[in-house]
Amino acid sequence: MIGPRRAFWVIALLAAPAMGDDWTHLGLDAGRTREPGESITGTITALPAVATGSESAASPVAADGFLVTTGLDGKVRAFQESDRSPLWTTELGYSIIATPLVDRGRVYVPCTNGTVSVLRLADGAILWTARTGGADRSSPVLSGTKLYLGSGFPNTEAVAIDTGTHAVARSTPLEQVTSSSPALAGGKVILGCNSGRVYALDAPTLAEAWSYPTGGTMGPSSPLVDGSSVYVLSGSTFHRVDVDSSAWAKPGVNWTIPLVDSPLFSPPPPGASVLWVDWAASSPAKAGGLIVFTVRFNYHMDLSGPDGVADTRILREVAFAIEPAFKSIAWQALLGEITVPDMDGIPPYHLSPAPVSVGTGIAFASSVTPSLQILSAADGSAGPTFALDAACLASPIVANARILVLTRAGTLHAFQGTNAPPGAVTGLAPNGIELDSPPTLSWSAAKPGATYRVRLAADGEVLMDWDWEATTAGTSVALPLTLANGVVYTWAVRARDALGACGPWSVASFGLNLPPQPPSALSAVPKHQKVLLSWNASPSSNVAGYQLQYGPTPGALGAPVSLGLVTSTAVTGLANGTLYTFELRAVDDDGDLSTPVRVRAMPVSLISIGGTSYDTLAAAALAALPGQTIQLDADTFSLAGTVHLGPSVHLRGLDALVTQLQASGAFDMIVGEGGNSIGLLSISGGSVGVRARGRGLRIFNLVIRGMSDAGVLVEGDALVVNDTIVGNANAGVRSTGSAVVRNAIVQGNGVGLAGSIVSSFNDVSDGTSGVATGAGSKADPVTFLDAAAGDYREAPSQPSLDAGDPADDFSQEPAPNGGRINMGAFGNTPLAATSPVAASSGPSSSNRACSAGAGLASPVPAALAALALLAAFLRRRR
Repeated sequence: MIGPRRAFWVIALLAAPAMGDDWTHLGLDAGRTREPGESITGTITALPAVATGSESAASPVAADGFLVTTGLDGKVRAFQESDRSPLWTTELGYSIIATPLVDRGRVYVPCTNGTVSVLRLADGAILWTARTGGADRSSPVLSGTKLYLGSGFPNTEAVAIDTGTHAVARSTPLEQVTSSSPALAGGKVILGCNSGRVYALDAPTLAEAWSYPTGGTMGPSSPLVDGSSVYVLSGSTFHRVDVDSSAWAKPGVNWTIPLVDSPLFSPPPPGASVLWVDWAASSPAKAGGLIVFTVRFNYHMDLSGPDGVADTRILREVAFAIEPAFKSIAWQALLGEITVPDMDGIPPYHLSPAPVSVGTGIAFASSVTPSLQILSAADGSAGPTFALDAACLASPIVANARILVLTRAGTLHAFQGTNAPPGAVTGLAPNGIELDSPPTLSWSAAKPGATYRVRLAADGEVLMDWDWEATTAGTSVALPLTLANGVVYTWAVRARDALGACGPWSVASFGLNLPPQPPSALSAVPKHQKVLLSWNASPSSNVAGYQLQYGPTPGALGAPVSLGLVTSTAVTGLANGTLYTFELRAVDDDGDLSTPVRVRAMPVSLISIGGTSYDTLAAAALAALPGQTIQLDADTFSLAGTVHLGPSVHLRGLDALVTQLQASGAFDMIVGEGGNSIGLLSISGGSVGVRARGRGLRIFNLVIRGMSDAGVLVEGDALVVNDTIVGNANAGVRSTGSAVVRNAIVQGNGVGLAGSIVSSFNDVSDGTSGVATGAGSKADPVTFLDAAAGDYREAPSQPSLDAGDPADDFSQEPAPNGGRINMGAFGNTPLAATSPVAASSGPSSSNRACSAGAGLASPVPAALAALALLAAFLRRRR
């Protein structure tokens, strides 16, 4: 059973390949029969017309729900087929006369500047351009990877463009230039030229297989291939030529029918004469058993007398129907007649619109009158006639239950019978979810009797180069192909009714065992023998954690390490000065891995003596000479054993928040032999934090916590000043020698102070043993900002603030600072908690140590201010 697990969404449908299943008469119709695969039924009515914005000569093309038109302004335009609303416009810059070809989501457009441009059907983007060097009017035909067309003036040749290399791959010379469009038959390219000769060229090589002289000129009229028959119009003659030239010797195989206007054309009036007649023939089209077309007879008249000068033209457009079975004209009918004074009144480019079958009728658009006429296929009798805004050069087409007509003025007219095209298919499932296994695709029925075309694409493109396609009469289909995990598949379905009309594509998507999205903003902070990594969480909803691999650069990464559902980690045990690569992936609840994100960093030594770096604190302690200071930078250092400080060797951090020592076991962390000072650190996790063995040790601004025995053990003599000593199992400070403890916060220990200790200005809330209460003593618990995270700075308004020895320096504390040092490890440091702001006539918090003489207004008499300044100066003795 398929198990949907979570939703995801595909934002946009990209270009996709198309079979052109709704335009067989002007698209992938290799024989150019122009016969649609559907009929227009019942009463035909006009739908709203749409102005394209340009005069037009080329016919419109319908494919995959798009209508594509081209203009004499050099622009290609696409409209939504269902309502003719505009979708996109692409400018090519030169007039376009040839009808474009659309195949598998690509629009092939020959242009009069000697190029063929290939556009993406979905959005009009130009994919590539090939150069032919001729003013091309020939509409192309596609076979495999070769695009065939006749090259225009000044070239006199047929060309094959390779759609892979985007260049002319083959060409062969013709007698004259051509604007005729090729057809394909039996491995041959059939093409006519202006000399009246019809060529059959071998498709792979374009070598001439045969040629056939018609005795006239073909102009833009294109051959029609039906079975073994090639039908062409040359001048005012209809020809049938067999595809197989070896059959020409048989009687009656090749035959012709003259096409005359008479007796429809009445004789000229007395005194007038017809000087000459020329013709413009449409391409032939198939309509059931008939071959139908139009011929425009252009009569050049001398009405002013026998001076041999044409002073008017009568243009008569006639519809013909040929019955090949009888080699005869089945019927002919006059479509329209106009009189024009000069050559400018003759429709340009020798174009006459080809008709199109609409079932029992045939639709003819006229090049001389602004009308669309439906004639009976049986006898050519007149049926419905619809007024247009202008005459046409483009041929009408039938697509999705509508007749579409593009006039010379560039207006797109649509006519529909009683049958409406199917609507969009609904109820597509699966859609927008991830699955464990390939699904069965299903949808709701769109119209009784409809069939459905289904496409599947791994790249989101269901109009161009899809991966799988099927047609079914049901409303579901199983996927017969193997699908890849980790891919979002786009699938689409459209309905085709019993009369051949298609609805629009409906699009859905599903994912198959998709990996999560990767984390982002991976950053690395190099530290001492480690690197701190942090990142933004993956936006995927089912992320279960993260996996890390790392190793020296260059080199192979180590084994994956599972980190859990976190957004930061510290990678320890690294070598200082070595560059490492870190690769992080998100892991979802199925164990699928995201693509990796990478960062590089080089750990640095943060232990130094006078500019010389050391990898371990123990090594630095062994190297330190009397009077030297071991400096620790901002980091958390792991301590594997006791650090012994030699006589008069000092140990400093930056402060007790950012410089921390953590013991890996229950041992004495720091042992001072005498004359040492240890300050601005946080130490935790050992047995004894500092053991003072010698004399003259100074322990200041330390956080000492979590010892299994005592925070400080004094065996010689020591000054313990401004320290925070908390959570040590047996004692905060225990002295068997001589200790002075001042300005300390001592709480949460087994006992706060024990033994031979002189205590003053301390906040000891966990009691004493054998220690007298000294001046300024407190016993009030202190709340810290975040003790669980190792931040032992005091929260606001604690009893330890402004409670230290009034004689001690406080100048490094930020304002407002109350004019007195704080207790604890952050007293007289920039991280000290500030004093509550209270209304007072005393010195402001910003100048408490030097308010007198500052030039500020104050109610304090000048003498008192001077005394305050002196007292403050005397306090600064540290």
